Amino acid sequence: MWIPLSLVALGIIARGSAFAFRRVVDEVWLQRVFGDSFAASSVVTPFFLGTVAGGVASGRVRPGLAQGNLITSWVNPTSLSCGVLAVSVCAYLSAIYLTAEARRAQQTELAEYFRRCSLLIGVAAGVVALATLAVIHADAASLFRDLTHRGLVLVLISIVAGLVSLALVLARSYLLVRVTAASAVAAVLRAWSYSQYPHPLPDLTITQAAATHATLQGGRRQLDRGASGAPALNSVAVHPVPAHSPHHASEQQHRNLIQSQRCHLTVSRIARTTVASRRVASRLLPDYPVNSRVTHNGFSVPFSPSRHRKRAT
Repeated sequence: MWIPLSLVALGIIARGSAFAFRRVVDEVWLQRVFGDSFAASSVVTPFFLGTVAGGVASGRVRPGLAQGNLITSWVNPTSLSCGVLAVSVCAYLSAIYLTAEARRAQQTELAEYFRRCSLLIGVAAGVVALATLAVIHADAASLFRDLTHRGLVLVLISIVAGLVSLALVLARSYLLVRVTAASAVAAVLRAWSYSQYPHPLPDLTITQAAATHATLQGGRRQLDRGASGAPALNSVAVHPVPAHSPHHASEQQHRNLIQSQRCHLTVSRIARTTVASRRVASRLLPDYPVNSRVTHNGFSVPFSPSRHRKRAT
């Protein structure tokens, strides 16, 4: 699954970068480049997320390191149909929300355009959803059985919410349709998770896949420290516990402590990477908005974009 997940990561990065950079460039050709990048990544990201979900749901991903097939785990009928469904659902939700936004901005013509798009894409998404169920029935019989038994109520809720959404769009009730459209999508996701509970992967429960208690508590403490503004752990020195010390912890407790400390260190490295990315952006784009001061590990230091640009030149 590393191939589709890598493409998902690239799509997320390209989408966010294009959204940020297009606002600060003046050249038309650069605006078109960033606009095309934003549009393409908006299709690539949900599609490959859908293929990953289809591979997991159809049982083609086994527990363990590199247990699934490199290609067929995500290139299969269920994965491809789920990818198309994910793209259509994202397009439908986008049209629904943009219709309300255009109406709020009093842009009547644009609101009508997005209204027509939401109707057409909504019908297309419904057809794709029914076709996906047919593909799942032929390709992943166990998943289809779970969806039509344990998750049947949620599937029916999704269908009803989708039909109500189309009716609300026809009635130009743009505020309420945002709730029903989101509910239809959420019901599908909930039906999938509920039908597979408690086995996200074959022969693996959620409890078995969870991190150790010490690691989870360490991550929570680190997030609490970041929210309160307390300095994060910048480096951690791990010392072995003497084997015959009267106060030494058990081997499992020591291993949990090491995992917790590594979690703290990882979060701190992410914070440093965020600071570095700001500096890179200020060098590439002279007008990129960067705060005059950067806070890291509890310390606030001055940061001048013009100074870094002079050094880069």
